[in-house]
This record gives sequence, C-alpha cells and structure tokens, in this order.
Amino acid sequence: MSHGRSSGFSIEIKSKKYVKDISLSNGRPEAVLIEGDLGPLKDVSFFEDKVLVVKGRYGTLRVELSLVALSPIKERLVTVQNMQSTRKSSASLEGWKIDE
Repeated sequence: MSHGRSSGFSIEIKSKKYVKDISLSNGRPEAVLIEGDLGPLKDVSFFEDKVLVVKGRYGTLRVELSLVALSPIKERLVTVQNMQSTRKSSASLEGWKIDE
C-alpha cells in the first residue's frame, strides 16, 4: 500500500474470468480503468483500522482508508442509507469525495 497522504489499493481476483475490463487508456493518456466482479459479498472489515477490506466470493478489494478518514462522511453515509431504506429514487452520491 502507499505511504503519506495518498490512498493505495489492491485488487485480488481468483480467476481472470471475473475480470471484466482492464484499460490503460480509457480515452485519456494517463487514465487506467479496472473493472471486475468480486462476486457475492462475504465480508467487509478493516485491517488494523487502516485498510478497508471488501471480500467477495471471487476476489478481495483492499483500499487504504482509515476509520478516522471516514468519520467526516459518517453523517452522509447514514443519510444515504436512510434514503435507500425509504426507496427515494432521487438518492444521489454526486459530490462525494474525501478532501485532502
């Protein structure tokens, strides 16, 4: 994973048949797109309170993202969850980002 202020990630897929697309250009010279299928969700946890680990049947996604970094957006997460539970079609994640 990375060091400093940036957030690293890793993706481990059990078979290349679950990789949908890997594009090194995606229309822009420096862009990279990685898409795949983690399969049915098995577990979501934090490793050492620093790495979000999302495990599916077909693979694991790890994102360097601490519980502390999530604290400022906790209220928005609850709001989205409430919107989803009331099934409002206007629910949107537009504008979501973690400021550096």
